[in-house]
Amino acid sequence: MGKFDLEVEPTKTRAVEFGRFAVRNAKARGAKSATFDFPGFTHYCGVSRNGKGFRMKRVTARKKFTAKPRAFKEWLKKARTLATEELRETAEAKFRGHYAYCGVTDNMPGIKRFAAEVEKLLFKWLNRRGERNSLSWAEFWTMLDRFALPKPKSRVTMFGVSVKAEIMWHRRETGRKQRKQTSACGIGRNRSTRQKENPARLACERGQLSV
Repeated sequence: MGKFDLEVEPTKTRAVEFGRFAVRNAKARGAKSATFDFPGFTHYCGVSRNGKGFRMKRVTARKKFTAKPRAFKEWLKKARTLATEELRETAEAKFRGHYAYCGVTDNMPGIKRFAAEVEKLLFKWLNRRGERNSLSWAEFWTMLDRFALPKPKSRVTMFGVSVKAEIMWHRRETGRKQRKQTSACGIGRNRSTRQKENPARLACERGQLSV
């Protein structure tokens, strides 16, 4: 870092034990394994799906999770008088934006919590359009069925493509290139098609034309 005249900010920097044995070592001390936030996610030590290998996992950081519903609430307080379709379109864009950023591997619980909190806010502030408590939960769910909002969904994988998928892709690409080369050489096509394209080649194949 000194080579590029960079310095570490001491108030924002700390060394933490992290990795395959961090959880075991923390339990031996009677403590929880360390976590760190970056950028907008809390990273923590986890295990793979088979329960054996180490895997770093992420969940929406507390600050970000608190800030997003609060910002949605402030927008909704001002926008609740909009026509339902116009309000839905803007709300849908906000949902999609949140899922696009926070919808990463292992963070499904985080984006589901966001969706649940925002749905509560929608119910509360749409209920204040007219007479208080004029909208029941049953009517609210019916409205959401009609004006559907995006469902929580992971958009980004943090572990790339699986080895099996990579092998299958290369096999398909290799087969496609081989078929293309075969087609360019005239192999595999019927005789009438090859004769129309190159009658001299066909005559040569029959021994009727000397080269």
